[in-house]
Amino acid sequence: MSSLYLKLNLSKTELLVFSPSTNLPLPDIAISVCGSTITPKQHARCLGVILDSDLSFTPYIRSLARSSYLHLKNISRIRPFLTFDSAKTLTVSLIHSRLDYCNSLLIGLPLAKLSPLQSVLNAAARIIFLTNCYTDASTLCQSLHWLPIHSRIQYKTTTLIHKALHGSAPPYISSLVSVYHPTRALRSANDLRFHTTNVPLMDPPGHVHLYETAFVQNGRAVTVLWASCTLFLGILEIVVLLQPTWVLGGEGSGHFGLYQVCEESDWGTECRGPDGVLEPLPPFQTAAGFMLGALLLVLLSLASIILLWFCHSGSVYKLCAWLQLTAAFCQALACILFPDGWDSPAVRPFCNHRSDRYQLGTCSVHWGFILAILGTFDCLVLSILGFTLGKRHDALNPSDVKPSKKGSTLITVDSSDLDEELAPEKAGLSSLVAGVGLPRTSSLARETSFVLAKMGPLIPPMLLPTGSS
Repeated sequence: MSSLYLKLNLSKTELLVFSPSTNLPLPDIAISVCGSTITPKQHARCLGVILDSDLSFTPYIRSLARSSYLHLKNISRIRPFLTFDSAKTLTVSLIHSRLDYCNSLLIGLPLAKLSPLQSVLNAAARIIFLTNCYTDASTLCQSLHWLPIHSRIQYKTTTLIHKALHGSAPPYISSLVSVYHPTRALRSANDLRFHTTNVPLMDPPGHVHLYETAFVQNGRAVTVLWASCTLFLGILEIVVLLQPTWVLGGEGSGHFGLYQVCEESDWGTECRGPDGVLEPLPPFQTAAGFMLGALLLVLLSLASIILLWFCHSGSVYKLCAWLQLTAAFCQALACILFPDGWDSPAVRPFCNHRSDRYQLGTCSVHWGFILAILGTFDCLVLSILGFTLGKRHDALNPSDVKPSKKGSTLITVDSSDLDEELAPEKAGLSSLVAGVGLPRTSSLARETSFVLAKMGPLIPPMLLPTGSS
């Protein structure tokens, strides 16, 4: 470097290590350059984009949203003095230029990660129309011919690929994209398809872990906690079902449950019940049936957790949630129907013949009945948690992001679908194409070519126009 009259600027030199898995500490390494030692960092800045070691782009999205909100705050202060067209031009120049800069790097990210940027776009539309925060922003963006964030990202990437296919892109991008020609006659031979070379950076165990968030990183701990609570609920159901401690008789006469009645005497407690195995008392047969069904559903939901290793996590969570919700409904019916049998001749002697339907007389509710009611609420809470986990996993791991098994990704081209999808935003697309011109954003093109070449499995199926750009 000294021979070229150059000097290393330590304030702008950063070392970033991309590990094959997440939640790993920074490696204890250092690089010495011209007597200066450089140590690894969690994230580094390159051409205004913050890259992190997990390639989740969370720091970059947060920084971009924070700076955009600062400009929106300044625009909102002078918005009453601006015309509609002036406010729109100012917002596009200050906000859209930031949202569209190098946003092709964010392709493949789940919508939950892009929600901060979408919130910025929604806030900008509300400022232009001078509406409050409760107004539907999707209608405002549609009237402004603004595409959503994920559509803007996909449209920019497809524009670059379209130019690469038709010779309008620089050679370093066109060389990365080639048309797919099948080796034998296929019905899809006439479709415009292409594949991009995939350099295997890591070996994903079943699904791509490149864009893991804090929620996904702690997913195993949440799953273990949820499974432990389900196991505890199953044990509680068994104890409640078999213990004859639902109602305590008056004056120490005894207690009874769904399957047995126990009488107190001078020789101790004597419990009796029907002769059959797991045969409930005649007054409580319906309640015992619902309790047994709830127990089986809870055990089935506990066994279904094994499917997490074979099926999509979101679907398994939702299946278990539905089973637990049904179990909560069955157990609630059992708790409602149990007092209906208190007027039985087998129960009245325990309450000095004063009990009736839904009236205990001198008897009192014991801990078994209380645990059955608490178990109902426990089932309900676990089912809500299961639905929440399933929804979050669907949002963070969309089904259209799948790893490539053979090192290439095939993308189908259909111009008719593109025209039909983007017809309402036709006026806004022309301005967007002008804003992503390759001569002005060569760094963006280089970053996008890196995404296309190195991260092919992360690119979802996209629609490419076959006509003129």
